[in-house]
Amino acid sequence: MKSSRKKSLGTTLVELMVYMSLMGVVFSGVYGVFTYSMRFFRMADISTQMQQEALNAITKMSYELTESDINEVIIETNGIIFPSPRKSDDASYEFESTGELKWQKWVCYYLEAQSGGGYKLMKAEENISSPSSDPGTSPYTTVSAFSSGVSYHRPIAKNVSSMTFTKSGSVLTLTLEIDKTTDTTKPNKLEVKTEIRPRN
Repeated sequence: MKSSRKKSLGTTLVELMVYMSLMGVVFSGVYGVFTYSMRFFRMADISTQMQQEALNAITKMSYELTESDINEVIIETNGIIFPSPRKSDDASYEFESTGELKWQKWVCYYLEAQSGGGYKLMKAEENISSPSSDPGTSPYTTVSAFSSGVSYHRPIAKNVSSMTFTKSGSVLTLTLEIDKTTDTTKPNKLEVKTEIRPRN
């Protein structure tokens, strides 16, 4: 006579524990990949923002300084002062009957401390009361006096850690560093350097 055994349809405790352990390993791996991806995209986003800020600041300053006079530039550790032939609309010019450009204003780029550390790159302007081909002298002899003495101020870039200008003959070298470090173990800095040749 044949004996028959009923087939077990349930799950044993051992099988359940093995299953849970395997699922834990799989989910840990998935979570690790997800976390790494989010960190990577966050760092890429910060890097893009830094590049945009640096490009905007460098382009703006280079464009205006190229139109200036190297002999009238005042350089300090915290900024620069120079004359500009652009009118207050930042787009148009005015000429003498001889064809020479009329100097319209004095411009100052400087660093202002921002909350949370670092600096904002700021721009200040002072119009010349009687524009002419001779810019005269700056109404302020220092960057700090200029930045505190005029009413027109505009932010150009944030998270700037340093800005330096060096003059060699007729060439200005501008170095700008943007710092968006959020974790001291992973510095996130961008340094941009360019040469400017004022031509007026």
